[in-house]
Amino acid sequence: QQNGLSYLTDQANGHDGDVTRVVFDREGTLATFLDEWRKVYASGAVANLTSDVTQQFVAGRTAMMVASTSSLSTLLEAIGGRFELGVGFLPRVKAAATGGVNVGGGAIFLLDNGSDPEKRESWEFLKFLMGKEAQLYWHEKTGYFPTNHLTYAMDEFKAHIAQNPLFEVAIEQLLASNPKVQSVWWPNSYQAYYEIQNGIREMLEQNLSTEETVEKLAATLNRFIDDYYKMNQP
Repeated sequence: QQNGLSYLTDQANGHDGDVTRVVFDREGTLATFLDEWRKVYASGAVANLTSDVTQQFVAGRTAMMVASTSSLSTLLEAIGGRFELGVGFLPRVKAAATGGVNVGGGAIFLLDNGSDPEKRESWEFLKFLMGKEAQLYWHEKTGYFPTNHLTYAMDEFKAHIAQNPLFEVAIEQLLASNPKVQSVWWPNSYQAYYEIQNGIREMLEQNLSTEETVEKLAATLNRFIDDYYKMNQP
């Protein structure tokens, strides 16, 4: 473990320095998850849905789904009161787990294109977009977290949460998580993301052993890391 947590790579997932290799094969992190996920898959109660998962859930064909917080208002509108929607923390792999979740999503950047008037106008727009009032509106209409901490102190926000407690669940989950749990910051992370998905699917569909799956993923991801540094030497 690093800092009391389990990571995918060394250097605390790239936050303490340049990643050199994966560590999930040494620490048993991935094997622990795969063993439990195999049990869930074997129950026959899990489907790997993508584009139509919301429709399946709203139609009552799926009992539970994992989704972005941004889906909350859309789900409530689509359900239209036909049944009660519940929201909960993501389940732990082990009851003693102390990690939690991290914030995901995109970002907004202001690029320097050499036009001062446009830069000033863009900056004013960003200030408006990140303002506490705009973030409250964004949160209410989507379910996304307000990114402005001043929003949380607004009476309007508190009233919204009191009337719509489902919108607070994800916020509470983040606050209850270890702040050292952050997104993976290492080369080829997007490539690795799909490789891990494919590896897990291959394990389940071809009934591969957990050990073989971990070894194959570790070898492939380490090669991705090495290839990146070879192609991006200073």
